[in-house]
Amino acid sequence: MVQEVYIDLYFLVNVSMDLLCLMITASLLHRRVKHWRPILASLLGGAYSVAALLFGAGGVWEVVCDLSVAFLLCLITFYVRKLSFFRLLQATLVMALSSMMLGGIMTALYSALNRLHLPFDFLK
Repeated sequence: MVQEVYIDLYFLVNVSMDLLCLMITASLLHRRVKHWRPILASLLGGAYSVAALLFGAGGVWEVVCDLSVAFLLCLITFYVRKLSFFRLLQATLVMALSSMMLGGIMTALYSALNRLHLPFDFLK
């Protein structure tokens, strides 16, 4: 089965999800961030998601790349001079978990709304 993917929408959805996850992480860890940092990190995360879609390695390597990018996004967002490696790993773990939870919630909502067969055909 061939599936159409609109790269621009895929990019925007991933940027917004990354931004939301970074802000949730900052809130849960009680960290203040400069607003341009999570935006920059989210744009990088969106670019990575498109690259992973187009050139994805799959399997274990994809998980390693995803976690490495999450680490990089947290480094960009939360970097301060005295940031310990442990604190950075903690932020990465919180971001990864919030991403999984948010992704699961979004998937459940999509599935539930799809079963309702709402009349949105007029949008086409």
